[in-house]
Amino acid sequence: QNPPKFRGDGGHAAADLWLQALEKIFGAIHCSEEEKVTLAIYQLLGDAEYWWGNTSLMMEGAYEEFSWENFKRKFLAKYFSETARERDGIDEAYMCRRFQSCLRYELQDAVVPLGIRHFQVLVEKCQEIEDMKSKRMNHQGSFSAGGPSRPSNQNRGRQWNILNNRPQNSQGSHRPANQGAKGSQVREKQTCFKCGEEGNYATECGIQGPTCYN
Repeated sequence: QNPPKFRGDGGHAAADLWLQALEKIFGAIHCSEEEKVTLAIYQLLGDAEYWWGNTSLMMEGAYEEFSWENFKRKFLAKYFSETARERDGIDEAYMCRRFQSCLRYELQDAVVPLGIRHFQVLVEKCQEIEDMKSKRMNHQGSFSAGGPSRPSNQNRGRQWNILNNRPQNSQGSHRPANQGAKGSQVREKQTCFKCGEEGNYATECGIQGPTCYN
């Protein structure tokens, strides 16, 4: 069975039949949430396609998830508007039950106990809950990505020498253990300017230099 097309006309009855037909197909082919939205969008034509283009842009700006549940919420809010319900004499209680059945369990647990019987109020309350969730997730994500990280007390003021794998104190100079050996090497390379031999200092040299009588 080919999925039905939807142009946005025919009133709430056509919209409800189209949505039920899609859900029946989805139940048979067991597709993912993302695939459901993709298939539903592909079946939109005319005014319905134009509506979804604007709606998707607003959802992107609000960082809303493109899930099948969110698609159904937007769809019902559009094609089961208050004007259409009043015109067609649709019961508010029925619309609330129909709308709540499209919500995920987490959102149902939040709104069903409220006992809302007005469809538009129910839609706005669900949107408010979703907005709060999106803001909280965005705040947590930005903090973890760019927030300051506090160093642990154990490693504070210490850095590791990669070459010899020994810790060094970053707040003061660390005297290496072989400093004396380096000093003797410098001494061995020192050349006496009196005798010309390495390892001697002029003050320690036994050779007497020329005496100036001026």
